[in-house]
Parts: sequence; structure tokens; C-alpha cells
Amino acid sequence: MAAEYLRVWDDFCCEYSMRRKGWCMNKMHYHRSYELFIMTSGETELMNEDHIISMKKGDVALFRKNVLHKNNGGSAHGRYAVNFSDNFLSEHFMPNVIPEMLRCFDREKISISKEYFEYAAALLKRMREPGGEYAYLAALLTALGDIAERSGNAGTGAVKRGNVDPILEYINKYYGTIENIDEIADFVHMSKSYLCQKFKRETSMTVSEYLNSVRIKNACAMLADGFSVSDTALRCGYSTSSYFCKMFKSIVSMTPSEYRRYDEDMRNI
Repeated sequence: MAAEYLRVWDDFCCEYSMRRKGWCMNKMHYHRSYELFIMTSGETELMNEDHIISMKKGDVALFRKNVLHKNNGGSAHGRYAVNFSDNFLSEHFMPNVIPEMLRCFDREKISISKEYFEYAAALLKRMREPGGEYAYLAALLTALGDIAERSGNAGTGAVKRGNVDPILEYINKYYGTIENIDEIADFVHMSKSYLCQKFKRETSMTVSEYLNSVRIKNACAMLADGFSVSDTALRCGYSTSSYFCKMFKSIVSMTPSEYRRYDEDMRNI
């Protein structure tokens, strides 16, 4: 399976990494789990489905399940990525407390103060030690929820409205009917060549790569819901099932039928 697209973690994963200046994730991906993306140093930009978010030290991006995203890179930066599944939550917590723990995910970005950053950093270090992951995760989620609640609409970190946001929004809304890149260029009043250059410069992806990422992500959901391969292809903007299957396998590294079986297996774990 293409690790860059559908990333499958264990029920819980907490990892830390440093990225050099100029590093960039080339492809969009999504998880079947929740993700906390916590900046410890430097700056970067994240693509979150149809818009771009600026991130700096102390910022936390929150991704719900099945949300397409990628790290566009920026300066050298450090970050924690914490992924946890519904299975992990149900194994360690009572059903009535889980919604309260996840209330921080009502925001897509939370900025934390220096004081709380030191507290969060200590929790993250402990979280990487085996045996107590659930307790430290609960403490971190509770703290983030409290910060978001106290700050209201202010202080949670402004979302950058990137220059390519209208393009991203258009593709996410009309991915099933877009016939060519000229249609997108007409919508944003740009020449096709300028649109392609601008999009590649700001996202490190071509317009076609992003369009296909959005289409295939939605195709995965349709296949999981029981739509036929041919119906899914048409609904996602592909004129032929054969081309859809070719594109699907190039991105997901399995055929649509194989993905459907994989999804059924994952649901039965």
C-alpha cells in the first residue's frame, strides 16, 4: 500500500521528527485515526483538504479521521505527530467520556502559550514510553480542549487563507464534474500555465495530482459504502472504469476491489 496516501498506524503512535529547510511531503495522505500535529520549533505550512494553515512553535493542528492533508514544509522545524484510533479510545476509556476528550477537534488549529507548551512537551515525552500512553494522551486532549474553550474564537491560531485556497475549494467541491484544468483556470481567472506554475510553487504538487488525490480519497469512501467500481468511477469524475482502476492502483497501490476487501477486513478487526 502507498504509505504516502492511506497511512495505517497501530491503534496508537507518537513520533517525533526534525525536518530540514526545504523538505516537503510530495503527496497528500489521510489516516483512519485522529492526529495531533504539534510544532516544537521552526515554521511550516500544512495543506488541510481545501486550504493552507501556517504553523509555528506552539501550534497544534488537529486532523479528524479521513481528512486529506500534507506538510508543505518551510524552515527547518520539529514536530510531534500523535495518532490514535477509535479502537484505542474504546479500549482505555468509558464511552461517555470519549466525546469530552475529543472536543478539541472542533478546532483545526490551537495555539498554546509557553507555559502550556512546556506541560505538553513533558506529556509527549512520557507518551512515547510504553505503558502509560492512554493516561498522558487523555491529559493532553483535556488540556487542549480547555485552552480552546477558554480562548473562544481568539488565540487559537489564525488559519492562513492561502493564494491557492480558491483552487483547493473548487476542486474539493466539483471534483466529480471537473473535465479539465482549463475549467479550473477559468474559475479563478488565470491562464492555465500561470495556474499550474502557481499551484506547483505553493503546494509542491501539480493540479492534476491534487485533483486525483481528492477523487481517489472520495472513491475509497464510496467503495467502502458499497458503490460499484463503475458507479464510483463516474461519480468521481473518471469517464472510464479502466482509467479509474489504473489511477486508483497508482495512488493506493491496490485495485478498487482489493481496497474494498481490505476495508472490510479493517472493519472486522
